[in-house]
Amino acid sequence: MFDRFIDRAWVVLLVSALALGVALFRIVRGRTEATRVIAAFSVAMLVAAWGIAQYPYLLPFTLDIDNGAGAPATMKWVLIWFGIALVTVIPLLIVLLFLDQRGELIEEDGFPA
Repeated sequence: MFDRFIDRAWVVLLVSALALGVALFRIVRGRTEATRVIAAFSVAMLVAAWGIAQYPYLLPFTLDIDNGAGAPATMKWVLIWFGIALVTVIPLLIVLLFLDQRGELIEEDGFPA
């Protein structure tokens, strides 16, 4: 698996390492505005590199994607519900984040904001 990481996903690993370096540099310099986003991007690239290295297997060298996939009807419904969740939940979470960052969420009846 290590060889597949190095052979297939080295570019994504390099991007992840560079993003991590930028995040650490920003922390040392005291600039923390976008550091969380950069660090999250670094972790996402590391997970993507893992997926690229492991492809086409779900479990290393034992279960491939074709044998691990569910029935077509099940996969269709999972995709439909994922789309519905993506369209409804993600925008609401973004609005909640912006409201919290602005301090517009108020505390009522002893419940913390």
